[in-house]
Amino acid sequence: MTDVDRRDFLIGAGFATAGAAVPTEASAIARPPKEMPPQAVGMLYDSTLCIGCKACVAACKAANKMPADIPATLSGWNEYTWDSAEDLSGRTLNVIKVYRNGTVEQKDRETNGYAFVKRHCLHCVDPSCVSVCPVSAMKKDPVTGRDVPDETKRVPLLTYKNPRPAEWPTAHYIVGNPPFLGPARMREALGDGYAETLREAYPAVPESTDFVMYWWHKAAELVRAGKVSRFGFITTNSLRQTFARRVVEAQIVGSPPLSLLFAIPDHP
Repeated sequence: MTDVDRRDFLIGAGFATAGAAVPTEASAIARPPKEMPPQAVGMLYDSTLCIGCKACVAACKAANKMPADIPATLSGWNEYTWDSAEDLSGRTLNVIKVYRNGTVEQKDRETNGYAFVKRHCLHCVDPSCVSVCPVSAMKKDPVTGRDVPDETKRVPLLTYKNPRPAEWPTAHYIVGNPPFLGPARMREALGDGYAETLREAYPAVPESTDFVMYWWHKAAELVRAGKVSRFGFITTNSLRQTFARRVVEAQIVGSPPLSLLFAIPDHP
């Protein structure tokens, strides 16, 4: 057996692979097109009549039992109060977008006008979204041709009954380092059921704030109620940002007000 260094081996393997990948004769055989299901459905949309009310978006969500889709880029803007999908996704099969130009004076005019544009799932006869899904979570309905979730790929969703704030043990002082999770990762880390329950139990805390601010809010409420003397937390450097600051501001301007005695913006 002769000695071959790594570089020569890889060069040789590359040539061998290239040579094996190019046959002398090759012909592509196209797959025959799939047939349309017998009760396939379609949708006609007239953009000149659309007023951008998004009732069709809400109806699509209700019919398909899909959760709200709130991208991280918009979560701070609407504080998770309504569905605000930016595009089609696994949570949204139908969206209305707006086209704007110039002064936006007249509807359905290309120059200095605006128009509402509908984007929705086309339920293609041979949908690429179904074929490329890495977990095969979608399938085509054999009757209507609609692209629907595969019920065999479902994952459990926990539902917590009678959600309410946890009772903390009696104490004079509260000190701690609550777990940090940004609002965009709460569903992924805690599960949809727990995230929804948490927000339902603490409606005064903006949904777009960090997980640690729920601890901050609860401790502040106890101090203002006279049940705790003081509290101190290692929280988050986003405390100064808009939505975390709202949690702090609500306590400072409350009656009686909360006072901040010591704060470190960030550790070196």
